[in-house]
Amino acid sequence: MKGKFYAKWIVAIMAIFVLSGCSKDQEMAYYLDGVWNGYIASRETYNTTMEFVQSGIFSSSGYGYEEDCKWSGHVWRVRFRWKVDNRYIYLDYDDGTHFVMDCDYFPKYARVGEIFQGTIYETRTKEDVARFSLKKIYLHEDRSNKQDSVVVIDNNNVEPNQNELK
Repeated sequence: MKGKFYAKWIVAIMAIFVLSGCSKDQEMAYYLDGVWNGYIASRETYNTTMEFVQSGIFSSSGYGYEEDCKWSGHVWRVRFRWKVDNRYIYLDYDDGTHFVMDCDYFPKYARVGEIFQGTIYETRTKEDVARFSLKKIYLHEDRSNKQDSVVVIDNNNVEPNQNELK
């Protein structure tokens, strides 16, 4: 008798988890996970690659890398922590700067080849800093045939502690 009760109780709890699913922020973070390439346009336009690594499958945060390249070939690479909150992507860079990505458009499933775009704001001042448009070029779940990171750096022109979005 006790076994039937526990079995029904476990099935009920599993149904609650399945039906409740994950939050919209967790879902967005799951689809954000991967490598995106495109541009960020502020005073100048930069070819940008951003890698978002989700902390865990049910997490709405993680860490990442941004690589910006001027058309002259000069490259900056910076590390950041990120989180999704109320469908905004908060970026906290290692140099102490903080930005918010406000997405005008974020694809429902963010498959390779899909684009997300919007505006970047400085967190403290709410000042509009740049526009961005990024296309997903790599899914982390495709690691079976790839290296951990696909971001390529020209070591001759790298300034690792720079952040052009300041």
